[in-house]
Amino acid sequence: MKQLILGLLVFAIFVSGCQKSDKVNSNASALPDNASSKPIASFKIINTVDIIHNRNTIMELWPLEFANNSINGDSYYWDFGDGKYSTDKIPADVFFAPCQRTVTITLTVKNSAGETSSMSQDYSIQCSRMAQPHTPVVGQY
Repeated sequence: MKQLILGLLVFAIFVSGCQKSDKVNSNASALPDNASSKPIASFKIINTVDIIHNRNTIMELWPLEFANNSINGDSYYWDFGDGKYSTDKIPADVFFAPCQRTVTITLTVKNSAGETSSMSQDYSIQCSRMAQPHTPVVGQY
């Protein structure tokens, strides 16, 4: 009889402990539906050139290869500083002309909660025509 009462007591303590544990877990998981991590904008142009250690140099008319290293983004807005933009995660068919100028590329990343993060980087555009003039020479077509 003592063993039966002791067994029932242990069972009651076990069940009671499980119920308390369930309440703790249910409260811990009660996070708001719109909870999200803040976005972090980050990108790199893979095919830059090193002109006398200026690694932020891109060649005129060369299509750029982007690496989007952003975190927690749901939408992307690329501003290429010349009136062109893209909403692709990784833009394609982006190139610059004329040369001998600097452009600022900005990536803005937005998460599902509407929070944003931006990153901007300046790039020098190097002439790719081997020092040939950029205007047509008389008699050439």
